[in-house]
Amino acid sequence: MDVGVAWSQAAPSTAEENASIEEHGHAHWGAWPLAADPDASEDTGKRYAFPYGDLHRVDRAALIHAEQRAAQNYHPEVVDAARDLLRRLDDRRG
Repeated sequence: MDVGVAWSQAAPSTAEENASIEEHGHAHWGAWPLAADPDASEDTGKRYAFPYGDLHRVDRAALIHAEQRAAQNYHPEVVDAARDLLRRLDDRRG
């Protein structure tokens, strides 16, 4: 977790996401977002939204970004989940 880096800089690139999907499958990649659209196919990126990490570790900037986007688009459950994870992350840091 790098607290000084914006999520736009820390987020995995499309190439990294595709490599992760190729290596581990959509189930692994789909474990990193806070929300999924049940109407979208499981084998497409359109199914997942609000990532909370970089495919390897939880990222504080990703959680902040997810919380802000969720609030802007009225997804209160995602806002609550992001806030809870931020609190837990901050508690671990001390």
